[in-house]
Amino acid sequence: MYSPEDMERIERIRQLKELLGFSLAEIKEMLDAEDVRLQIRAGWRADADAAEKAEKLRRAREVTLHQIQLIDQKMAKMREHAGRAGGADLRKYDEWLLKHSEAAAAGETAQGEGTAAASS
Repeated sequence: MYSPEDMERIERIRQLKELLGFSLAEIKEMLDAEDVRLQIRAGWRADADAAEKAEKLRRAREVTLHQIQLIDQKMAKMREHAGRAGGADLRKYDEWLLKHSEAAAAGETAQGEGTAAASS
């Protein structure tokens, strides 16, 4: 049976894979960073000296920044892909839509004039 912590970790893996499209290697990096932070938290001692606390905080900050960089890189790739695919396609669709809308309007006008002339 899985513990609640195991279930949370599995859910985190699913989120990284499905929501952000992370590869297995990227998921491993993210989980490794989370493990480091958990170890720091577990080893935190209120009675530790300031230098020890500062070192742990520096390490936690470092791994958190690494996670943010991974997410930022993935998001930049997504924006780039969306811009390439969406921008070119949308411009093409807009041009076609305008062309066909104008043609349809011209056809309707011509048909409307023909109908009016036929009924006179």
